[in-house]
Amino acid sequence: MRQRATVAVVTGQLAVVKAWLHAVDRADAAAAMALCAPDLEVVGAAGQRAGP
Repeated sequence: MRQRATVAVVTGQLAVVKAWLHAVDRADAAAAMALCAPDLEVVGAAGQRAGP
């Protein structure tokens, strides 16, 4: 079955982070990427990732 991206209008930095985390928890890559800036950099225990 093909997954559909969920589009949501979010305002404020915390709302964007929460929406991104919810998308990641749902394994909805398209929704998570839609919330990312082109210069996104994620740093965590597993290492560092940059860009889309």
